[in-house]
Amino acid sequence: MIGQKGLTKAVSLEMDEALKIHELIKIRINAENKEDRLAITQNLSSELNATCLKIIGHIAIFYRENAE
Repeated sequence: MIGQKGLTKAVSLEMDEALKIHELIKIRINAENKEDRLAITQNLSSELNATCLKIIGHIAIFYRENAE
């Protein structure tokens, strides 16, 4: 969950580890408006080298293929 403090380094590291293990994760983004959620999602996609498959309300679904 990305909360009031926005995207922190700790959240990014945790998401990176989750993508290494699961390849597909759902993240809840508690931004107030759609534009902020979209900006956070685009930031995450580039930072984590992952693809945002879908945004449904406050939930974003990310995918990154595992090297194995």
